[in-house]
Amino acid sequence: MDFGSASNFEQAPTGIHKARLFSIVDLGTQVGEYKGEKTKNRQLHFTWELTDELKDDGKPYVISNFYNQSLGEKSKFIQDMTSWFGKAPAIPSNNEEKGAFVLDLLKSLLGKGCQLVVIDKEGKHRISTVTGLSKSDKVEGDTVNETIFFDLDSYDEDTFEKVSKGLQGIIQRSPEYAKIINPDVET
Repeated sequence: MDFGSASNFEQAPTGIHKARLFSIVDLGTQVGEYKGEKTKNRQLHFTWELTDELKDDGKPYVISNFYNQSLGEKSKFIQDMTSWFGKAPAIPSNNEEKGAFVLDLLKSLLGKGCQLVVIDKEGKHRISTVTGLSKSDKVEGDTVNETIFFDLDSYDEDTFEKVSKGLQGIIQRSPEYAKIINPDVET
């Protein structure tokens, strides 16, 4: 699943679209910056295929979104899940149960339909981006693209190879991946 660079990738059209989630990739803990402060967040990458509009080659447009794997009610991840389900997910208060909760939640999303609000975002290249997500019971059929669920906590080399080269590079920068490759390394 290598979609190419932003400059030659056919961007999803703007508007409200029916879509189906076909890929969830655990990117591990990534270093970033927020308001001038260094951050470390476990990140996820979701990819949907639009079911109501096809490219000239007959294949669905695809669009992706990055999420911090945060269970706080103000997090973009929980806000989008709440919009998608029509109610807030019942997050366990026990920290030991939260890992299993997230894993079950993510697995339940694969192949699930929704509505996406897609806008253009200007930068070095024009890119389409998801700014809203809501429930949709009217997305029919199966995914066209191969369904991918990649979880670093249960690493599988075959699944890793199905992930785009760009996302593989991001994953390889994570301490979780470093620990998989060399279990003796301190992260």
